[in-house]
Amino acid sequence: MVGFSDSSGDSLVGQSKGYSRAKYCAGALVEFDELGEAMLAELLSSGKWRGKAGAYDLAGAAGKHARLVEGDELSVLGLAPEALAELSQRINARS
Repeated sequence: MVGFSDSSGDSLVGQSKGYSRAKYCAGALVEFDELGEAMLAELLSSGKWRGKAGAYDLAGAAGKHARLVEGDELSVLGLAPEALAELSQRINARS
């Protein structure tokens, strides 16, 4: 097993003209199976790792070889869960 730590930081912007900013930080620990040379080459050649937080896609092909050990899957996707919860509250409060 190989472990990777991933963290995300997000900002929320609100209050029409005054714009306020809030910083959030979230992290996760993901373990990968030991990958053979052929499997690693296949994952790399697919290009699906491009543009992904941590350079792997937990919801895609790499997810077959990985497990979320600690934290939230949203953190692995590059989002801070607390930031999303606050944004949702702000949107619902305005509705």
